[in-house]
Amino acid sequence: MLDYDEDATPVVAYLLRHIKDEFEERTPHGSYIRSDTALRCDEIDHARADKPDISAIFVSFPYFDISALNPSRAPKDTSLHETR
Repeated sequence: MLDYDEDATPVVAYLLRHIKDEFEERTPHGSYIRSDTALRCDEIDHARADKPDISAIFVSFPYFDISALNPSRAPKDTSLHETR
């Protein structure tokens, strides 16, 4: 089971929503997040000084796929991200 801080959930959800809205590229073969995307989201609760700040970081970087290019392998579901 994944161990995580429940207080971080809204921060991570906000960051991922922002990534999808601003940095997702759609193509006829699916969609992908631009490979130069790197963002940080911080939550600071000014009303509770005893509560630690929460942050989340998202980084998208390219990788190499040395298999033969085969457009028929493109995902049918456009919400999935294609191999590039």
